[in-house]
Amino acid sequence: MMKVLITGIVFLWCWAPALLNAQVGPRLYAVSFLDKHLSPYALNAPQEYLSSRAIERRQRQGIAIDSLDLPVNPNYIEAVQQFGSVTVKYASRWMNAVVLFVMDSTVVESIRQLPMVREVRSMPIAHGAVSIHKEVDQSVRREAMEWNDTPAQEEWYGASFHQIAMMRGQLLHAMGYTGEGMHIAVLDSGWDKANVLTAFDAIRAEDRLLGTSDFVFERNDPVFHTSSHGTSVWSIMGGYTPGELIGSAYGASYYLVRTENPGSEHIAEEWNWVAGAEFADSVGADIINSSLGYSLYEWPANNHSYSDMDGETTVATRGADIAASRGILVVNSAGNSGDDPWRHITAPSDGDHVMAIGATWPDGAVAWFSSRGPSADGDVKPNVSAQGVAVVFAATDSTYRTGNGTSFSAPLVTGLAACLWQAFPEATNMQIMHAIEQSAHLHASPNDDLGYGIPDFWKAYTLLSGLAGDGSALNATLWPNPSTGQCRVAFSNWDASQVEWQVFDAVGRLVVSDQGAFALDGQGVLNIQLPTVQEGVYFVHLRAGDRHAVLPWCISNTP
Repeated sequence: MMKVLITGIVFLWCWAPALLNAQVGPRLYAVSFLDKHLSPYALNAPQEYLSSRAIERRQRQGIAIDSLDLPVNPNYIEAVQQFGSVTVKYASRWMNAVVLFVMDSTVVESIRQLPMVREVRSMPIAHGAVSIHKEVDQSVRREAMEWNDTPAQEEWYGASFHQIAMMRGQLLHAMGYTGEGMHIAVLDSGWDKANVLTAFDAIRAEDRLLGTSDFVFERNDPVFHTSSHGTSVWSIMGGYTPGELIGSAYGASYYLVRTENPGSEHIAEEWNWVAGAEFADSVGADIINSSLGYSLYEWPANNHSYSDMDGETTVATRGADIAASRGILVVNSAGNSGDDPWRHITAPSDGDHVMAIGATWPDGAVAWFSSRGPSADGDVKPNVSAQGVAVVFAATDSTYRTGNGTSFSAPLVTGLAACLWQAFPEATNMQIMHAIEQSAHLHASPNDDLGYGIPDFWKAYTLLSGLAGDGSALNATLWPNPSTGQCRVAFSNWDASQVEWQVFDAVGRLVVSDQGAFALDGQGVLNIQLPTVQEGVYFVHLRAGDRHAVLPWCISNTP
């Protein structure tokens, strides 16, 4: 069950004009079909149902177009629509189904008897129900926070520095990797006032809000109302207000997709989630951020059990894994049930190919509310964890506040994953995911609280750096990295004795250069000693004959 994690109070969403007249009735149905036979769509003509960017994403990662990509057979939809009192809300190509509003339930049996129908599933919705969302207390033990930043970095990032620097994401930013060119689809419940808040001025000015879509309400107006949860989540990724808030992917482009009804909790929202993920796929999104989770519902018959968190049972999880199979990196909050009787992760974070994100205190200790793993089938969950207590976000009153929840740790990881992928555009979604996992501090001994631990995006960058070589490259290794201003460089594919080297800072200014003979224990090793320099990211340019290399180097007083 999603928990909105902003104000630190318990509040009510009134979902009907009159609570006294609340009605409960099974008016929403999912109709699944047996096949996609005789469809007018073809696998060899994907441009009819996928954008060029979606097709390119598959081609880049070696993913073939298959039957899951084909839309639902329109003839099947027409067969269902022939019955009166039926309105199609949307179709799902991945589930090969349509979600219907049925005003007269007597037609349901007739639909069930259609020869192409596999199953008709009732999804009761409570009209006028009151949904109570338990909030996580925002009071923060400030003494638990340790700030090891330089004054210049703190001044630019403001109070948001620690949530980025905890994963060394500021080093990717310093190298110019801000998520530029990456497309992120944010699945959430609404973006109240995000169309006017200063935190998103840069996105609006640069036309990086690529589109919105709403799978909850039957209306075509924008998603900038009803709920501020998505506003907070989006600001943690895309916000840009120097001195106040710097988002983890402040240079990325975004789609905002409403799949969650903030006034209720019903299994239909899992189908909405899948529809939102299909939209993200079709427009060519690279990454899905979902700070949503599903376990228990207002209609108890639809409740999940922990055994359902096995990576293959729930509709949302099945959809999330299909999204991953299309080459999308799916990042989902692990859930906020760590201190509840449920305790476990929630769907779709149990997906085998979904990166579930837990939450920590600023000092790295697991947050009390963070849902625990493993998945029911024994997979490490959460996959990784990030700061989820005292996370800085943009509030709807134009202030900058702190809040708690895996809803807030997930976008921190999502944004930095976009920056990492920008650096290695030829990598697959799974290579990005695995590099992030391998960089985490508990990778050798994961646990059920933090999974593989807190990612180190600088380390993930170095792990992936082998993907970006060419025939003229020097195979060089720089260590230690980070260091305090002295390092060594070893070469494995060059046996001469002369090398030219230069060191540039993050904005391209030459710091120092030299050349000369080198040898150490019979192996070619170059020793570099920098004069007094500030902490930050530098680049070592190496040239030996016609071979060359550029190695990033982090200078830190606390390597």
